[in-house]
Amino acid sequence: KLFPAEDQARRVLDLGCGSGTCAEKLTARYRYVHAADGAPEMVAAVKQILSPALVHLIDINNCFPIGDGRFDFILAKMVLMFAEDLNSTAAEIRRILRVGGCCVVSVTHPLWWMKRYVENHSRPGSRPEMEALENGYFSPGPIHANVGIKPPVAVSFFHRTVSEYYHA
Repeated sequence: KLFPAEDQARRVLDLGCGSGTCAEKLTARYRYVHAADGAPEMVAAVKQILSPALVHLIDINNCFPIGDGRFDFILAKMVLMFAEDLNSTAAEIRRILRVGGCCVVSVTHPLWWMKRYVENHSRPGSRPEMEALENGYFSPGPIHANVGIKPPVAVSFFHRTVSEYYHA
């Protein structure tokens, strides 16, 4: 029950909508669902699901071309890790969310990437798990990875601790 009741959220934004899966599901519950993404291919795909006027191409690292207090509810699912300046992006989300509105955020837990660090830095006699904590988890910075199944897509995003997300 993280999402607000239908009568509490007239205008909804799926921020970082990707292919529009969540935006489409949100339309079953909310009347005015907008979607925004930084990838032109994704925006084009979502325009097949939602009215094109409700789909926005945005740059997560710049001011959103959206008015102040425009949305009652924002879903930011798996998008904040793409923000180079997390504090600025969080401020933009607050700006477009109406006072008293609801924002639900999800990110990949930073320790998920520890496994990849361990796999790439294991050597005989080493303790890669400790190195991962010392050199990985507590060291913010960009991560470049191939994601997806067929075909994999190269993406870059920013590793942060849970504390950094919380304080933004």
